[in-house]
Amino acid sequence: MTDLVDEAGGVKRAAFLIGRTESQTLAYTDPAGDSHINFDAVRRLVMATGATAPAEDLAALAGGHFQPGHVDEREFPELVALSAAEWGVFTSMVLRALADNTVDSLERETCLRGLDLVIRAMVSARSKLLAVAVPA
Repeated sequence: MTDLVDEAGGVKRAAFLIGRTESQTLAYTDPAGDSHINFDAVRRLVMATGATAPAEDLAALAGGHFQPGHVDEREFPELVALSAAEWGVFTSMVLRALADNTVDSLERETCLRGLDLVIRAMVSARSKLLAVAVPA
């Protein structure tokens, strides 16, 4: 909850957006406390601010990874080109890293960065395809 409040612009702004007092909103961020925010308030914060912390948390709990789909129009062609150009190198790197069934921290971080780039490009392409008008 702390990450969500931070992404929303702090306690004061989050409190305003969900119609709660600052002290109540601050209480939501205390993991030892017994105050719980309702799902509608979380949704309002996400809709108003674009915060991704709740989606990231729920995706991780479900064993997955959250990747926002929106990419600036000017960034999209470069992102896809970079992803395509690096795909072979990335695949080779991951297979080499996993070949001995152990991955050191540098290999892990490098592989995750590459994978995140590829996932971001594909999710962005998917979002773009969904947004394109289809002739009737």
